[in-house]
Amino acid sequence: MSPLSVTATVEILVLGALGLLWAGLFGYVVVSRAVYDARKRVVDAACRIADRRIAVAGPGAEIEIDRILRRLSVKTLLGAVADKATGTPVARVFSRHLVRRAGTEVGVMLGQRSSTRSRWQRAGALRVAALGRMADAPALLQSAVLSPDEELRAAGVQILGELATPEAQEILIESLRDGTFARSRVAAQLDDRAPLSPEVLRPLLEDRRSIARYWGAKLLAPLAHEPEATDALLVAAADDESNVRAGAADSLGRGHSARGTQVLKALLRDRSAPVRIHAARSLGRRRAAGSAMPLARLLRDSNWSVRRAAKRALEQLGRAAVPAVSPLLDGNDEFARNGAAEVLQNLGVVRDLVDDIADSSDDDGAAATLAAAELTPILNAGGDRFTTSALDHLDDTAGRRARSLVDGDS
Repeated sequence: MSPLSVTATVEILVLGALGLLWAGLFGYVVVSRAVYDARKRVVDAACRIADRRIAVAGPGAEIEIDRILRRLSVKTLLGAVADKATGTPVARVFSRHLVRRAGTEVGVMLGQRSSTRSRWQRAGALRVAALGRMADAPALLQSAVLSPDEELRAAGVQILGELATPEAQEILIESLRDGTFARSRVAAQLDDRAPLSPEVLRPLLEDRRSIARYWGAKLLAPLAHEPEATDALLVAAADDESNVRAGAADSLGRGHSARGTQVLKALLRDRSAPVRIHAARSLGRRRAAGSAMPLARLLRDSNWSVRRAAKRALEQLGRAAVPAVSPLLDGNDEFARNGAAEVLQNLGVVRDLVDDIADSSDDDGAAATLAAAELTPILNAGGDRFTTSALDHLDDTAGRRARSLVDGDS
């Protein structure tokens, strides 16, 4: 056989082997996907059945659910519980079934600490233990939150938030105090679930660490309308640390008490810019009467973010802000002048004055002149582009008339 024939034969064999390999791989992918889809359909059907039977109480309902769920393997049910997309009510049904059916196996999974796969199983088993009310679930969750494994800590925090029991809240608050997991994520689990009280949050509010006191103040926001929570926030608003005062100022925006408004107005003069920013925003959210003047003064603040927050807050106050803003139109601070003009524009004052001029007749020159006198300092403070924008909606004739009056032409 010639060398050329040998080479051709080898190439054919290699191509054939590659073809078989590709076909095998393709077949594996197709079959795996088909098995996955079939399993998912079964799990989805079980979820729907469990969901329908959740409202049915009594031992008969549990027997019926067990009969249905026994058609699924423990591994499949565990995967469904571990899936964050499985809602709490259905996951609780699955978990109770697993505890009754395979409690020992679940306990073994909770003890696994090695591979990525066992970590996933352990997280799923942890949710089963919690929702299935295993006796040692609280201790297991507390251990998970302290675990060196970040994924397991995340699972523990999420499950504790899902439980929303006083015991679970206590563990989360302790984690928030000590910083064993990202504090913002722990706080989110506390904030989105069962309502908290100042008493429950007291360990945070009285902690020696300012970051803990900050989160205590932040978590009081949904209760800011209650007198006890307001009292706690007023204490936090006088804290020595600026981040705590800022958190209190932010949370006070959810309340409506006169005491809270007075403290927020005082915080507009705080030495910390973030505190002034949050105080301004909260006064705007409250639409607090009597806060226009101190807010207007912040349009001249040394911090640009404070100025922007004050501008937005003044706009939220509505037309009540006009008397406080108007004197700034003639000031020496260019940003304050621009900011005051923009507030008046966003409140509709500029549009009303422009339309008064445009709609006035030749016989009503006094009214047009008066409107132009009010409009001129606003346009001057806003600048050329501001003026163009303010007059842009007018037709040519009305635009020329308005410009003539504003420029003082006869």
